[in-house]
Amino acid sequence: MKYYRAFDRSGYHSAFFTTYAFSVGAFEDTVLPRLRNARCRNIHVLADEAILNAEFAEFGPPRYAGRFYHLLKINAPGNAAFHPKIALQLGAKSVRLMVGSANLTGPGLAGNLELVTELRCDDASDPLLPIVRQAFDYILGWAGDDPWLNEAANRALEETPLLRGVEPATAADLLGSDGLLSLVSDTVDVALIDQIRALIQDDEISRLIVLSPYWDKELRGLKSVVEAVGNPPTAIFLDQQEHGFPSSALGALEPSFHTLDFQAKSRFLHAKLIIAEGRNADHLVTGSINCSWPALSGLSRQSGNAEAGIYRRLAPGSAVDALGLKTSLEQRLDRSELKPATPAELGDTESKIYATDGGRLIARGGFIYWSHRSQKSPPRLVRLYSEIGELMAQTDALDAVDDDRWRLQLGIAIDECITAELILHDGRASAPVIIEHTERLRGNASAKDRGGVGKTITRLRDMPDEGLDILEALDLFNNAEVRESPADLPETSTLAKAQDDEAAPEGKRLSYADFVRTKPAQSGSHARLSLVAGRPIEEVPRALNRFIGLMVHDKDEAADEELLNEAFDLSPKESGMSQDDVLEGDQDAAGEAAAVNIEPSRQQDQDVEKERERRQRNKLMAAQLVSAVEAFEVRLKELKEVEMKPVDLIRLRALIQIICAFGTSIGAEASDARPLPVWSEEANGWPRLIGRVVFGVMRLGTSPFGHLQLENELARTPDEIIEAWGACRWGVYAALYASSQVPEAKGLLPMLIKLDEHLRQCIKDELGDRSPDSDAVVAFANRFGERFEERLGVAANTRNKS
Repeated sequence: MKYYRAFDRSGYHSAFFTTYAFSVGAFEDTVLPRLRNARCRNIHVLADEAILNAEFAEFGPPRYAGRFYHLLKINAPGNAAFHPKIALQLGAKSVRLMVGSANLTGPGLAGNLELVTELRCDDASDPLLPIVRQAFDYILGWAGDDPWLNEAANRALEETPLLRGVEPATAADLLGSDGLLSLVSDTVDVALIDQIRALIQDDEISRLIVLSPYWDKELRGLKSVVEAVGNPPTAIFLDQQEHGFPSSALGALEPSFHTLDFQAKSRFLHAKLIIAEGRNADHLVTGSINCSWPALSGLSRQSGNAEAGIYRRLAPGSAVDALGLKTSLEQRLDRSELKPATPAELGDTESKIYATDGGRLIARGGFIYWSHRSQKSPPRLVRLYSEIGELMAQTDALDAVDDDRWRLQLGIAIDECITAELILHDGRASAPVIIEHTERLRGNASAKDRGGVGKTITRLRDMPDEGLDILEALDLFNNAEVRESPADLPETSTLAKAQDDEAAPEGKRLSYADFVRTKPAQSGSHARLSLVAGRPIEEVPRALNRFIGLMVHDKDEAADEELLNEAFDLSPKESGMSQDDVLEGDQDAAGEAAAVNIEPSRQQDQDVEKERERRQRNKLMAAQLVSAVEAFEVRLKELKEVEMKPVDLIRLRALIQIICAFGTSIGAEASDARPLPVWSEEANGWPRLIGRVVFGVMRLGTSPFGHLQLENELARTPDEIIEAWGACRWGVYAALYASSQVPEAKGLLPMLIKLDEHLRQCIKDELGDRSPDSDAVVAFANRFGERFEERLGVAANTRNKS
């Protein structure tokens, strides 16, 4: 299983990660949406400081760190690597610990061949709970005095009954236990190799098996393991395609060399494994620990790394079969064929690429505070940027708050300030720095509702799937804005520039039709630009985008897009069951369990009653969706007399997405979760409803959004228009395909064919045939398809993907 899919599991309110390397795109586009879809909101990542700075300097800062999850830079003592790879999830009824070799990167989550050990505890008497608690304390130990992580961790512990009162496994337990499993890490003042030796005790080892992608140049790590287990015959697994091996350092060692026969050529072997086959047991060590001296010495020795692994004890002779290594061990590599290791490969970890650390910026109480672990003088200049990279402000004025903190003098609202770049006192430019909005982190991590608009925002962010609540939220936000006076409304423009000595000129108001005629020629990628940024109504498209795998919008950089496409295979077939399938399966299982002790006749009556209630719910839900479509049609007719609003664009896109979410697959019957059939005599088939929605928009003329009033003179087409076009395009295609497959629905085809032709021509006329905006529409339509193709039984639209 690809690692990222592990985070679809529900039942956890908090997640704590440690990682060496961290990819912004991989985490925010795959792991973060999955966690939040599963209602896991209290999310924290601890990563190596040098690697984070290099990532931000090369690829740009995160979009959601500091608001939707906490990202903490860790600087290990003596400039060691912070190398553990842990995922710990806590829930009200379950806890889960995963320790392995996978970083939070695209290759680590979906590309490499990794090895991860999972421990899940659902019972207060589970003997593994002390190890889970030990891992929890290990992570907190690296947080130091970070106030937000410690506060959030304490709250998470209070909401996790299984860990209350559980004492962590101690160093004494680790070194003297006869148990079957232990956590090995750098927390005790004993080298990891000595911890492993103590756990093996005096068992007589007949063979040593080592799998490692990295080695030290003198093979000191390998020699220490061989010596620790009594110098048995040794087998080494190598990824000969990717990395070399320092054969010249073997000396008297004469190991055999092997490759994995089941390893795909495109998958780098990044797993780490030690198996010591003994007379009494097979001893396994997995985790982040490469077979190198920095890894095996740990922080107890100079130049050691921070590491974490799992020791397991299995029945003698069982480990090789359990891991599928028997055939691979029979196939040998000739030592003479091994390629030498390069200098970059000779080390415990990937080579660090250093970028200047800019310290920490924390937004609290309307101010932004700066601090740095080693810099004791304030920076010369701080530039603050919005989520889309707009320069919001810059300042060289910082007031000392105490010996370690300075407060920025800005004179602007800080809510839209998301990242920063600094010129330090010595003139060096820093890597981008995240601005940590602690109040927003606390609100996003809390499960408590806040009433009114705030309660609705919380519900939207927690919603696991599309539902009619989205339309209710849209109405609530829109009505709240209408009731407010213009002076009370927040700033809506996302083009606001940094405040200078002179005020920026006021943007003029123009219709979308005028914008289309006068906008400048575009080049490059479509940049995110929202008409409703900074307003509660923005939460609706955010929620809708989250359901289709976008936190806000696709990354703009073509290189990043290509990298993610190579690293992830996120087609619906690969993604497993949808949320609907999971819920239906859980309900069925619960029903079967409850029915065990019920008399047959009584059970039959209950089944009949349940079926009647189910059909009634289906009918009611379908009727509500039809009513929502009819109300939108009425609104569209009014638009001939009044101007279009951004809320109309969002409602258009939302209706299509909700109809798709509630539609049945071709050939399937309606269910509780999907009450809209492909065709029915009651005219509530989902292809017909999509056709009605899009047809109502197309009736507005050759420029259906022409009467939309833009607040500013924009340079790019706003997101809401791109997303509305994309939803219409894929929705009409899906309706066409489904109608062509169901004989009763073929009467819709003439109308849908004309609608499809008209829609494509409108998009071409307004956005250009191959403009960045047109490409963005296609990309958005494709994401729609990835969400709904399999669920609706619709074949992939190759025309959209061309």
